[in-house]
Amino acid sequence: MNSNTRCFLALMKGAVLGEKAQQPEITAPVEWQAVFRLASLHCVLPMIIDCAYRSDIPKQVISSRREEAVRSVKLQVQQTEGLHTLCSIFRQKKLDMIVVGGIICRYLYPQPDLCISGYETFLIRKKDKQRFHHTLLRQGFRTETAEEKLEQADEITYYRQQDTLLIKLHCSLFSPNSVHADANLDFQDISQHAVCETIGGTDFLIPAHTEHAAYVITHAMEHSLRNGFGIRQAADICLYTMRYGQQVDWEKLVRLCREQNALAFVASVFRLGREYLGFNGQAACCPDELYAEMNAGLLSDEEAYELLLESLEGGSRTGISDVYEDHSGDLNTFDHLSMLRARIENGETVVLRVSGGSMAPFLSPRRDYVTLRAPKKTPHRGDIVFYQRKEGQFVLHRMIRQNRRSGTCDFVGDAQTVIERGVRTDQIIAVATQVRRDGRIIRRGDFWWWFFRGPWLCLLPVRPIISRLYGFIHP
Repeated sequence: MNSNTRCFLALMKGAVLGEKAQQPEITAPVEWQAVFRLASLHCVLPMIIDCAYRSDIPKQVISSRREEAVRSVKLQVQQTEGLHTLCSIFRQKKLDMIVVGGIICRYLYPQPDLCISGYETFLIRKKDKQRFHHTLLRQGFRTETAEEKLEQADEITYYRQQDTLLIKLHCSLFSPNSVHADANLDFQDISQHAVCETIGGTDFLIPAHTEHAAYVITHAMEHSLRNGFGIRQAADICLYTMRYGQQVDWEKLVRLCREQNALAFVASVFRLGREYLGFNGQAACCPDELYAEMNAGLLSDEEAYELLLESLEGGSRTGISDVYEDHSGDLNTFDHLSMLRARIENGETVVLRVSGGSMAPFLSPRRDYVTLRAPKKTPHRGDIVFYQRKEGQFVLHRMIRQNRRSGTCDFVGDAQTVIERGVRTDQIIAVATQVRRDGRIIRRGDFWWWFFRGPWLCLLPVRPIISRLYGFIHP
């Protein structure tokens, strides 16, 4: 673990505990902008900036990211206010729901408004789906799920432009496509033992604390397997079990985690919480016996822990797919990118991990990252552009030309030869300002930036030949 990551964890500890950060003893110099980039990657920049202000961190190194953090907080406040209003409307219409994760975990922190939530999840009865649907539409929400598919859909995502609030309606806790589908519980199963929590003046019905803790753990593990591990996931788990540990049936929780192959993951999370986030003692997390409860034949506790620490530098951002073809197959990716689109449109700069291969050889999936911001004017030939097709798919490709007469643009991936034509300028969401390629920052003025936005575009007709030659040289 390098000095930047250790400083990031020290700031995160201060943010979680509501204290000044105690900087660890380090010998290598700290690159503060790298620390803040890591905070953005983990979706905790407002928490880190706030803790840095309260700590003995030079103010001049913080100022460059403060505006971005403030915008995120304002957006989160709007979303929270919209959520409270929406829940009041649901109560008036006698629409019952159970809330999981989201606002429940956010209010465990000393300053909830500094915690950024991607979406809110409601568990509902299947028979109430149409009533929820029409109520949400009347409140200004929209959904990508076609009307004829509503009845069959187990989860539906709704988005509202005015406050960027993202709502996911579930008929069961996990998608039928989830690795945890066999552990699914529906509204009737959970409502029998649900508890009421008052948060921000609104009463929320949530699962019993043992089941909710198991959900938070398994959901975080599923997210980490698909999109990378985030420090907020670890903090959520530790804070939840610290707050409600006395009401958790730990024997049952261990059994539920074992059934979902989550013991190695959660034991590593609790260890990280104790060693880096200040959750000391049994009352803060869980009984020590949990550490010994590992699945036979899987990773040892030490191996799982090392993998968890290693993944911290990768962050939890969902990567951009080349083309998002099937919304039902990967709703997390689609929902996350929809939320990030709103953040970009509100002036934020976001960092995303590339997951598709269409921008190779410049960008490699799961290795490289791209920094995106809203364009001030129409992008130019050679720019890397993030846009959304009219069918709803998100795409990251390079612009090859602008058609001024039709007002459209043409795009192609660096690994492709087929040009996508006729993309309207209002479908463009963001342009890339820099990339992190194999650990190195590349931006305008660097050779590889120039090569792929210029000569490589000119080589479009002979790319297959070049690729075959490259494969022959590097089999």
